[in-house]
Amino acid sequence: MSDLDRRAYVELDAVALERSIVIRLVQEGFAVVAPNAAPELRIRLTRSGRRVQLAVQERITEVEVDLRRLREFHLEVAQKAVELTRAAAAALPPFEPAKPPEPEPEAPKPPEPPPPPRAPSPRPQWNVLAAGGVLLRAPGVDPRFVLAGRFAPSSLVGVHLEAGLAPIPGSSLSAYDGALLLGAGLQVIGGVFRLEVGLSLGAQLHVFAVELPIAEERMGSRVDFVGRPFVRAALNPVGGFLVWLQVGAGLSSRPREHRLRNETLYVRGALWLDAVIGLGWET
Repeated sequence: MSDLDRRAYVELDAVALERSIVIRLVQEGFAVVAPNAAPELRIRLTRSGRRVQLAVQERITEVEVDLRRLREFHLEVAQKAVELTRAAAAALPPFEPAKPPEPEPEAPKPPEPPPPPRAPSPRPQWNVLAAGGVLLRAPGVDPRFVLAGRFAPSSLVGVHLEAGLAPIPGSSLSAYDGALLLGAGLQVIGGVFRLEVGLSLGAQLHVFAVELPIAEERMGSRVDFVGRPFVRAALNPVGGFLVWLQVGAGLSSRPREHRLRNETLYVRGALWLDAVIGLGWET
């Protein structure tokens, strides 16, 4: 309609004419957009005397103007516009939808971080030990049985608790020497084979019984103080299993002697040496 002059615009009632054309195009399935929206087809309307000219691309048609029958004129122009548009649309190349943009290649995944190092297994803190061996106190040699425990507050230091028993049965006198020792040790070699040196202090209980009726004291007990340095070797072949050997040299506060009518029934010196071997378990 922009090509019409002002007089033609008013005489033809261009606003109503444009509305009629738009309505017919929409009814026929065409999408009508503004000129600045880059349409595929444009309809141009011009007036020359008693005729108006419609042009769609190279296709042109004319309609005679009848101002007395303006409504019918609008309908005829709208119909001609539809026919021209349909013919021009058929000559257009087929519509090809725009290809979707190709997806960007995925960025390579960052390498997975290496797994964290395995936490070291907790160091065993407790040893439970049982052993048997000999106890040498001049002039006698007695059997000795030991139950022991060791607590390791660190990798080098151990706290020891040990209970030992040395039974000395006899026909006229039977004696039992029990010891309870608490000490500490320093581990100088670690690993599968371990070596530890230490010192224990404690008490020794001496209990005796005389079988002879002529004895003035048939039964009794004595307690002595004991100090004993020791060396302990342990082998850990598998798991928590231990094989251990211990040698100690002790000194009690006094020797022990039992006599009956100038006959010596029992003598053991204050200086003593013990050696035991046994099995254990660590947790």
